[in-house]
Amino acid sequence: VAEFAYALCLRGAHNVLVSMEDDGAMLAAEDKSVYTVPAVAVKTVGYCCRSDSLLAGFTAAYLDSGDRETALRMGNAAACASAACGTCADRLTAEELFKVSKGTVTALKFGAAPLVQQ
Repeated sequence: VAEFAYALCLRGAHNVLVSMEDDGAMLAAEDKSVYTVPAVAVKTVGYCCRSDSLLAGFTAAYLDSGDRETALRMGNAAACASAACGTCADRLTAEELFKVSKGTVTALKFGAAPLVQQ
């Protein structure tokens, strides 16, 4: 998946955000970085609005902080909050889940080798 997301960056996308549902989320960036974060452990009620929440949470956090890793964690928390409630979670619920989530962002770099962990 990372290779396909990064291929979109090579075609002009600045950031490519990928929902991986129960496996978390991924962000491929124009600087050849690929970030992944595992899903927050919640009891899933439904998948409605999960991808929309990922995008909304990521965008809000990125506009607030300018930091891709924080934005990816917030988007992931928003997606998992929506999965837990079965509909689009509100911002407060997503922020509470963000605070308790311990998801570590893994950064990879595209280089001479297919993917090199930093």
